[in-house]
Amino acid sequence: MTRAKYTSSDVDLMARMMRAEAEGEGKQGMLYVGNVIVNRLVANCLDFKGLRTIPQVIYQVQGGNYSFEAVQKGNVFYQRARGIERRLAEQNLKHWRQHPARYALWYFNPYAPCPPTWYDQPHTGQFKDHCFYEPKPGTCDSVYRGEAYSLSKLQFVDKRGSELKNSEPLLKFPLNFHLKLKVIFKLRWI
Repeated sequence: MTRAKYTSSDVDLMARMMRAEAEGEGKQGMLYVGNVIVNRLVANCLDFKGLRTIPQVIYQVQGGNYSFEAVQKGNVFYQRARGIERRLAEQNLKHWRQHPARYALWYFNPYAPCPPTWYDQPHTGQFKDHCFYEPKPGTCDSVYRGEAYSLSKLQFVDKRGSELKNSEPLLKFPLNFHLKLKVIFKLRWI
């Protein structure tokens, strides 16, 4: 399941932005920038309401400036996408999320230690020169979409196929927890 709908031209555009913003930080740094791009696309909150496509995210203007500095400065952003960045962009669009950018909507290079907040949003971590910030709790729940499975959407069955009743239908597990459950139970979406 992908995190967002996309086209081949979206992958190219996103790949160019990832390279332009974080080429010096290697593949990992580019993946973190890609996290922020996809998070802004799915967020639909705060500064990112109404963004429905990768081009809308990349070319968004806030306060009279493009949200991504690379769009303004041009240099690397206006070069063709390379295969490696295209693969990284597709990873982000399909599934890849990791701390410190897992839920981040903002990042920047302060050329100094990372401040504890950025426009009142909490600092989540740093990778090389980029500081990452996610929304304050309760202000943008949609950025966390796809991170937990509710037991009410799962049917647990034992090895014979008999349904196991769950007593906590609202209990939620982290995304990687279902892999551990698969070892113990056979899971079937209902």
